[in-house]
Amino acid sequence: SEEELVRREAALKALKQDVLASGMPDYAKQAYRWAINEEIAVTHMIQAANEGKMRTFNRYNRFVYGEANPESFAIANESFRTLAMVFVNSDSPAIAEAAREVLEFLPSITTDVTDKRSDAFDTLKQEHEEFYDTLMEGIEEPEDGKVPYQEMGPLIQQMLINIDAPHYTPKQRTSGAGFSVDHVAGDVLYPNLQTKMPWKRFVGLPGAHEIKTHIRERVRGLESDLLLTSVGLDRYLQASEGKGVIRETLPYDSLADFEKLLRNQDVLRRQLTVALATGIDGQPRDFVETFKIINAIDRLWERVKKPDDIEAADKKAFNRSFDLLSQKTFCGSDGSAGSVYRKNMLYLDGWLAYSALALEHPELFEYWDDGKFDLTNPRHIEILLAAGVLKDTDQE
Repeated sequence: SEEELVRREAALKALKQDVLASGMPDYAKQAYRWAINEEIAVTHMIQAANEGKMRTFNRYNRFVYGEANPESFAIANESFRTLAMVFVNSDSPAIAEAAREVLEFLPSITTDVTDKRSDAFDTLKQEHEEFYDTLMEGIEEPEDGKVPYQEMGPLIQQMLINIDAPHYTPKQRTSGAGFSVDHVAGDVLYPNLQTKMPWKRFVGLPGAHEIKTHIRERVRGLESDLLLTSVGLDRYLQASEGKGVIRETLPYDSLADFEKLLRNQDVLRRQLTVALATGIDGQPRDFVETFKIINAIDRLWERVKKPDDIEAADKKAFNRSFDLLSQKTFCGSDGSAGSVYRKNMLYLDGWLAYSALALEHPELFEYWDDGKFDLTNPRHIEILLAAGVLKDTDQE
């Protein structure tokens, strides 16, 4: 409610004054100031969404999440154009038509972008051998290579024991199909579905992403001399989600294997819709305009999967496109041009940034999960060095 938001802002401002008046070291005061300012901005963002004030909503979105990354956009855009080129001469008129629409909608851009994800994959896979061995100790892959959602609770509990976080508890959702962590309640939420999850997705998503990335960051942050790292330095989320997505890829034999999955496409779609809606190409788009583009991509994808039932494929594509825009990209927005929730672009941005970090600064790998912070952010590096969280590094 509006009253709760007002109280939240007042409490945050009071907390900031208490911090600044405390005997904390200057580096800690600065870290808390930045983190509290971000939370105040998020509060204003929610207030603006409730009141339909899109100019204010957009301003605080930019403040918290920044601008769309042209390199991330170029990679996502080129990925979908490449997909369309594969099928533009398909024997199926419906598939060829969908492919042509994608090529018509997406800009043909020429840019010198170095995508280091593939280069980093082998390095990261080698670095993570012990990571996965520890996470999956005592857990055997089922004979059919799939894990029933109804039987995930004990497996998740074993993962939590393996990372020294037994105080977290697996909890099946009453609705929804996602995995998430509630640090306050100490719950690892998993879906209540009657189907099964492929083994490598199980290892990567609830295991490596949610449990051994997000929970381990929290646990190690609570042990840190800078307690704020258990909650998060300002704008840490790009790093946290980037690491999580990277670790979803590593159970596979190659990055190309992961790129065949719907999950990879979803990460790219999130970035693409934010970039196009905010006008990265100079043309901000509203809900309808953005929907047309992403739905062309989704129609192609679904028609390729169901070439003998185009009606069903198009229905599924419509639902996928609408869900992405209504629940993620335009969440909190009135649907006007450029008014989007920019958080959703951070997954690909973080994936790219931490892939580059793995290649350029391998000495930092041991610190990746020592708290909720971003090792590609120079401000964070400065604070972490002052706090003694980082040691013996030449990263500046």
